[in-house]
Amino acid sequence: MDLKLLSCLGMMVCILFGVDIYIALGVAAVIGLSALGVDGVTLLAEKFIQGLDHFPLLAIPLFILAGHLMASGGIARRLVNVLMLALGRVPGGLGHVTMLSTFALSGVSGSASADTAAIGAVTIPEMRRHKYPMPFAAAVTASAGATGHLLPPSIDLIIVGVVSNVSVAAMFLAGVFPAIFNLATMLVLTTIMAMLYRFPKVDIDRSVWLGTLIDGLPALGMPVIILGGIRAGLFTPTEAAGVAVLYSAMVGLFIYREIDFGKIPTLMVDACRSTGAVLFVIAMASAMSFYFTFEQVPADIAHFIKEHATSTVSFLLWVNVVFLLVGMVMDALPALIVLMPILVPLAESYGLHPLHFCIIVLANVGLSFIHPPVGLCLYIASAISKAPLGKVMLWITPFVLVLALNIVLLALFPEVTLWLPRIAGKM
Repeated sequence: MDLKLLSCLGMMVCILFGVDIYIALGVAAVIGLSALGVDGVTLLAEKFIQGLDHFPLLAIPLFILAGHLMASGGIARRLVNVLMLALGRVPGGLGHVTMLSTFALSGVSGSASADTAAIGAVTIPEMRRHKYPMPFAAAVTASAGATGHLLPPSIDLIIVGVVSNVSVAAMFLAGVFPAIFNLATMLVLTTIMAMLYRFPKVDIDRSVWLGTLIDGLPALGMPVIILGGIRAGLFTPTEAAGVAVLYSAMVGLFIYREIDFGKIPTLMVDACRSTGAVLFVIAMASAMSFYFTFEQVPADIAHFIKEHATSTVSFLLWVNVVFLLVGMVMDALPALIVLMPILVPLAESYGLHPLHFCIIVLANVGLSFIHPPVGLCLYIASAISKAPLGKVMLWITPFVLVLALNIVLLALFPEVTLWLPRIAGKM
């Protein structure tokens, strides 16, 4: 049997049996590199370390720790409370709150599935209490989790920037307007669905407005400080991660007082576990990427796309099809690490800017979070709401179609991605 096929088969068998993705990637790398004998085993360890030897990746454990501090310190809950004040009376207001809260966290936790779980645990019970259909509640929560990864300081932006050799600061700025565009269209869709199905409105006691708003101001400061500091050139994305940890710790310890010093070691251990899961995937995917590159697999895929792509539009169509198919069988992160280094130069040959291309691919990857058979955001939201997965899939279909249309529009109008990095001098 061809060794490349055997390597892929070993990985797929592991995935089908529920083995963690980083182990499945490691199995694929070991099978492939074992053909190189002793040198292959040495290369596995070497490429494992090299995959993590990038300074921007230092931001990942820091942002993950900041995410844990935000969740435990009351920042996430207060963001939801403030948004409830503003949007409770809007048709589908609780759906809007869910989306805006997820965007405020913007991938700090380290994964879209973690964002879905964190926000869904707060907003889905509220939607149940106010008689929202639970399949809708799960659909809107999953959709929000699947698009927040475009907004900085999302860890997906950091990883794609590193493997594509694109400035992480530029990636952060490039993702802002596409993320806002996704958010705006989903908010409009939520409002339309709420009006069609007559979802209830939420009455907020006006006597608590001022107190809730004042209580939420420190929570609202987190995204302002991070994005404002990067935009103003006060600190790099990696330094911003350190600022995020310091700010969330100070707020949780001394303002909201929901974290005590005795709880910090537990939070750090939890953050280490989350960090380990992310970094193991990166390291193992880097080892597998080396083997596949050695066997010229990415080059074969790129050659296939180039052979069948007769224009920039058809090139983007083929790339989106590839990532959509990959997302149906496995987590998209390994595919990004393997394919992006070779697809970015190919995209440039079709006249696409690397930043524009990276954001298009990430927008496509977001769809893999909400469609089966992988669809982690979909499964998590369905589990929290206790709504049958089949019904959730029916309610989430309009969101999938809107996000797919947004990818097309994003491809047609590159300035949506490039304008902000250009005026900030990051490109």
